[in-house]
Amino acid sequence: MIRENRNIDSKIQIPAQIPSYVERKRLHAEYREKKVTVFYAGAGFGKTMFMADVAHQQEKRCAWYQLEASDNEPILFLHILESSVKRVIPDFSFPLSPPMREQTVEAAAGTFAETLSDLVSGPLLIAFDDFQVIQEEAISQILSVLIRKTSPEIHFFFATKGAFPSFLATFLAQGSAVLFGQAQLQFTQEEAALLLEKVTGEQMEPDALQRIYEYTEGWPVGLMFAGLGLQGQVHAADAHSVLRGSRIYDYIAYEVFRKLSFDLQQFLVDTSVLDPLNPWVCDFVTGKTNAKNNLDYLVQENLFVIRLDGQKSWYRYHSIFKDFLNSQIKEERKREILKKASLYYMRKQDFEPGIKYALRCGDSETVGLGVELYAGELIQNGRTALLSQWVHFLEIEGGRMSWACLHEISAFYACQGQEEKAAGYLMQAAKTALRDEKYEIYSKYLLELLPALDQLETLSARTDFLMESMGKIKGKTTKYCGQLMKILLEYCVQMDDWDMLFSFRDNIRKGAVKVLHGQSEIIDCVEWLCRSQAAALYDENFLQEARGYQVYSQVFMDFGFYRYLTQEYRAGRLSERKAELAEVLSFAKGSLFAQWMRLYQLLLSCQKGEISDSCARKEARRLEEYRNRQEVSWPKLSEKDQKKFYALLAEPEEQQGQALPHLDVFCFGSFRVWTEDGKPLSWRTKKTRELFACLFAAQGKEMEKDVLMEYLWPEGDAQKSSALLDTTVSYLRKTLTNAGCGHAFVVQNKRYRLEMKAIRSDYARFLEVAGAFLSGDWDLAAEAGPETLPELYGSGYLSGEDYLWAVTERERLEQRYLKAMQRLARHYFDQGQYRLAADSAGRALETDAFSNELAGLLIDSLEASGDRRNAKKQFEKYNSLWLEEMGQELTYDRSL
Repeated sequence: MIRENRNIDSKIQIPAQIPSYVERKRLHAEYREKKVTVFYAGAGFGKTMFMADVAHQQEKRCAWYQLEASDNEPILFLHILESSVKRVIPDFSFPLSPPMREQTVEAAAGTFAETLSDLVSGPLLIAFDDFQVIQEEAISQILSVLIRKTSPEIHFFFATKGAFPSFLATFLAQGSAVLFGQAQLQFTQEEAALLLEKVTGEQMEPDALQRIYEYTEGWPVGLMFAGLGLQGQVHAADAHSVLRGSRIYDYIAYEVFRKLSFDLQQFLVDTSVLDPLNPWVCDFVTGKTNAKNNLDYLVQENLFVIRLDGQKSWYRYHSIFKDFLNSQIKEERKREILKKASLYYMRKQDFEPGIKYALRCGDSETVGLGVELYAGELIQNGRTALLSQWVHFLEIEGGRMSWACLHEISAFYACQGQEEKAAGYLMQAAKTALRDEKYEIYSKYLLELLPALDQLETLSARTDFLMESMGKIKGKTTKYCGQLMKILLEYCVQMDDWDMLFSFRDNIRKGAVKVLHGQSEIIDCVEWLCRSQAAALYDENFLQEARGYQVYSQVFMDFGFYRYLTQEYRAGRLSERKAELAEVLSFAKGSLFAQWMRLYQLLLSCQKGEISDSCARKEARRLEEYRNRQEVSWPKLSEKDQKKFYALLAEPEEQQGQALPHLDVFCFGSFRVWTEDGKPLSWRTKKTRELFACLFAAQGKEMEKDVLMEYLWPEGDAQKSSALLDTTVSYLRKTLTNAGCGHAFVVQNKRYRLEMKAIRSDYARFLEVAGAFLSGDWDLAAEAGPETLPELYGSGYLSGEDYLWAVTERERLEQRYLKAMQRLARHYFDQGQYRLAADSAGRALETDAFSNELAGLLIDSLEASGDRRNAKKQFEKYNSLWLEEMGQELTYDRSL
């Protein structure tokens, strides 16, 4: 079950109405007939208050959700949304047990929508405040399904001051949503007059009102601050003297903040770093006992402190006021307060807010403790996004972590499928335990680490590592020593290291191996293994002895059968031993001997015609990949079998209806290549990576050896460059083969190319989306979303690399990107979507600030949206840039 979050109630309460609220009746008619309403404006434009007013008018038939960055987890999101809906519909219930995570996101959201629609009677509003904190795509998918599948009586409000949620663009295009932007939410002069009259208690003089309205440009919070400062000042001259030349922070400081007592000022500044806050945590961090009185006084005086409706113990500061207060606190004091808040919650065993505050003050010790204590619980409940935040913080801080913390981080990466990182952290955990002289823990972690290394290191490297590791605890007896010794012996048998085995046997006989005292099984195994080396023939008795060691070590049993079957193979009697071969392979797993016995079985099956060519080729490829990965040699085969096996490897694999493994290539920004399961390719050398990048840039076209030499070593000696290329080609082939994608690299007659069918890339996606924008395929463009192309393009094609051969293509793609973005911005402008047009033009100008067409389109769009002040600001910005860099004014023919 999800741990009960003590802050959930503070997230689902509708904010209380304030006495000075001004109802914007002009906006109400526009949203009533729409399924979705989006409030898209910066801080302080009254988005929350407008939504709360609608909720109160509907007699609180509203499910409210105040979002935070920590809500970027689908399970937690649905859990809190369910809690909010239950306040309105008590009978509503949605299963959130672990099996729910096995559903697809769409299926879970569909069930949620159907359950809710069946229970709802009458209008229901679902409001999401501060939606800009949501970055998780799965939550957007959930909401898209809820909007589409819930009954018409259910309406959705979204308030956001960040990037426009791309999934809502579809509903706007379909006409089922309405957008309230900054232009709609700013106050009219009549509304400003009413607000100022409510705050000051007096009707403003027309001149004073005009000056205040022009200065604030209808910004609701600015008007509120102005009204508070102007209480008791009704003359136009007085109002003008207060506001002239002032910034809003200065205004707050001089006309609101300084009027408070010093103790109250100090309380506000100290507690401004908390969010949300209650009297107990405030008392703890300030060291005083008057927080409840202070907060109630501030609420009563309307000094930008909001008591969460229905929760007398929880409060929050208005965001603008909070930002101002934050600007007053010294960094050292801020860290001190955050550390105390973290300590407060950790003592109450409310770890989530405790670690949230530890993150903010850079307290890596507490964050590490949180990982150590709660990582397992978070992984079990599917809350890996929160755990990822903690882990990445510790990685960036780079401080000392305990062995227990490192072990939990290893478990986190293991559940994410990142085996290499998991093994790396487990290695660190083992080393830290050894440093702390925790020999039992150290040997236990070694046992956990060895299976992970099976996939990452060669047999030889694992043998050397284990021998070195066991040497570090020489003379320290732990309950795991016997198991480690057995694995080391298994490695040595597979490595054919009989000198070590004979030496080990001699030391046992001398009584020099103390850790094996009383462990007769391993002593018997060593004696049997060494005797097997002197055996001239292997018979049924030898097989029976091998069977006897199966319970203790499957590897030893595999060894015995392999020795026996190899003898029979060389004598030409393998076909008579099919039963023994089938017997051992029914148990055998990953040992070297098991792979070679599978090779015998493959050759025998081919000889008898018991396997199809395609299956034989597939098994041969798997065995070859295993051999390459372990860097070992094939067992000695007959000339006929050797030719057969290499023929299987040489022929192309023909899998019917089954796609070969592919690679994911990312070439915008730094060049990256991932395997199908999300692991980055590890390159042997930088030139191996550049060779792959160069072949990828050719997009499947063959490249001659001379051309590649010129690209990779433009000033190198021809003979030396030729040898270097041959080596690099060998490294590349091995890298791709080890990744299961050897088929992606084709070499023929000293010509090289990549098989593009085996590659997915951001390059292909970029061309597809840019082509849609340029050709006017707006259906595909809407499906992709307006943010897709800038996100794909990023900082540019191979911009993180210094490849000279990439310059021409980089410039070509930049021009294509700019033309596509200009076409998109023009499309939005023609459709009357001026804010989206301005955003698109602005994004493109980040790449080319000297495009007069884009600059003009940006300015036109801002002006058309009613944001004349920003339009003028942008004109001045780009005109100044042109004058400075080009020596002429911006060639934009409209006068602002």
